[in-house]
Amino acid sequence: MEPTPLKTFIIYAHEDRSTVNAIRGQLRIFEKREVLQIWDDGEILAGQDWDKSIKLKLESAQLILLFISVDFLNSEYIEKTELQAALQRHRDGEAKLIPIIVRPCFWQEYFELGKFQALPPQAKPILSHDAHAIDDAYHAVALGIKAAADEMLQKIAAAEKKRQEELELENRQKAEAEKQKQKAERLQKQDEIAWKAALAAIEKAVSEREKMNALEVYLDEPHHLLHRVEAETQFEALQTAETARKIAEKQREQQLLEAERKKRGIEPTDPERKEKFRTLVTALSKGIDENEKGLPEMVLVRGGTFQMGSNDHDSEKPIHSVTLSDFEIGKHPVTQKLWQEIMGSNPSHFTGCDDCPVEQVSWNDVQEFLRKINQKYPGKNYRLPSEAEWEYAARGGSQSKGYTYAGSSDINEVARYDKNSGGKTHPVGSKKANELGIYDMSGNVWEWCQDAWHDNYQGAPKDGSAWIRGGEQGVRVLRGGSWGSDWVDCRAADRYWDNPAYRDDYYGFRLARN
Repeated sequence: MEPTPLKTFIIYAHEDRSTVNAIRGQLRIFEKREVLQIWDDGEILAGQDWDKSIKLKLESAQLILLFISVDFLNSEYIEKTELQAALQRHRDGEAKLIPIIVRPCFWQEYFELGKFQALPPQAKPILSHDAHAIDDAYHAVALGIKAAADEMLQKIAAAEKKRQEELELENRQKAEAEKQKQKAERLQKQDEIAWKAALAAIEKAVSEREKMNALEVYLDEPHHLLHRVEAETQFEALQTAETARKIAEKQREQQLLEAERKKRGIEPTDPERKEKFRTLVTALSKGIDENEKGLPEMVLVRGGTFQMGSNDHDSEKPIHSVTLSDFEIGKHPVTQKLWQEIMGSNPSHFTGCDDCPVEQVSWNDVQEFLRKINQKYPGKNYRLPSEAEWEYAARGGSQSKGYTYAGSSDINEVARYDKNSGGKTHPVGSKKANELGIYDMSGNVWEWCQDAWHDNYQGAPKDGSAWIRGGEQGVRVLRGGSWGSDWVDCRAADRYWDNPAYRDDYYGFRLARN
């Protein structure tokens, strides 16, 4: 879309009419090409209200030419009406003013005029030029006006383009919102159909396991939300009953074995077999078999006091003492396999590797993952680690040996980073673990923490809790470096941040819990 001509208003004293006409003659070509639309009081027709016409034109002017001379400065009407209105339009950003010096005068001392760049070049008055150079002066003024007009038209065109893009974006967003609404309605209908099918299957089922299978079919779809709480409640009750049945079977088996042992007079001499059996019974009594469920392996981190931070960068200062209680943290970052099991899709850029860390997940995405995994497995209470917990675990907790990276001062032993990653993520646990048996806390993917970003550790919590007050609430902490990071970013003390809605193939996370 071509910009409309710039509305150009001329303020002048009638004594300078001949100079105004000469400049307008130079500018006539730009009027014909519709670059400029010039108006002065000579355009007022007989019978029109002269004062009203001037004020109306000034109200819409985009480019205002001030033909300045002693007569211009001494005109009461120009001073109190035209110039005041012109300066106000300039202050409001609605018009550009160009002083044109016709005859010598103290124009710089007058109002705000002295701060404007004037024409001709060096503000040499037009009529001060020799007779043979006067046309050059007129031409130079016209060139200056044309350059200012071109700049304004470019800005207007850019603003209009931006407005059109914003309008198109708004229309696309409305269309997408309508699309999402229709999708939600369609998913709700599918949800109701799936729930009725689950109820029908439960009614026909004979065993608790068959009923659980029917509920799992419903729960495995992440968009099945209408009856999710009801389905989960029934599933947990059935799971508890099945666990009790298994425990009873194991106890009965043990009783039979003990009876047989006593009957034959055999004393148990295999400690490994006894311990294995004890572990199995303990797991069944809690209703927990995390390996069978494919849940992440958690490492117990014994509490203690450590010195958090470093003097390497301002964001890592000051080094300060933090005392933490016991907690658990993921042995590995969350994998693509686990994410897909919980969320039903895989957002990662580097796909085709179930055991690689999930990436392309924002902090907000992780919050939804936590909601769903804790809903699916009540009592687990998974969460993101605090920044202090993350660093304490990365440094090796109470078993720390003071390494630069998580598990070594040789980065190649423990990290996938820009020098050895080949430009991609790798399966978790493919490098050496740290002192606590935790993998990939240096490199592979940056890991989201719960904390809001603070520029340094002044006022940080001393108990290892997440620092969520103050700071930059629109920014969250990442730790550990990634496959694309250099050695500096992979240090245990290094800190980074990003918008909680931002996704990147550098970003993943690991779980924690009390």
